[in-house]
Amino acid sequence: MNIVPLKNNIVVRPIINEMSAGGIYIGRPVDKQLVKDAVTSEVVAVGPGAYDKKGRRESMWGLKPGDVVTYSAAGNTKVGDLVVIKRDAIIGIV
Repeated sequence: MNIVPLKNNIVVRPIINEMSAGGIYIGRPVDKQLVKDAVTSEVVAVGPGAYDKKGRRESMWGLKPGDVVTYSAAGNTKVGDLVVIKRDAIIGIV
């Protein structure tokens, strides 16, 4: 699926891993994740930034596809296996 984010939206792919008894990481479907938890994800696409009151683009903090971010999962939009988040939902860059 190809999504082009607008304004200050960011498209991410959640990284959800569980370790098996043998020490191997196994991906877990996003559906089983609690919405209230912080999530670590890989950035897939970054919007250009919204305009501020003076008509200037807001910074997208130098985010680019391939970066890994942690964000609050509450209030985001799931599209297939991707999630669309607002720039301000990001807690940090890993």
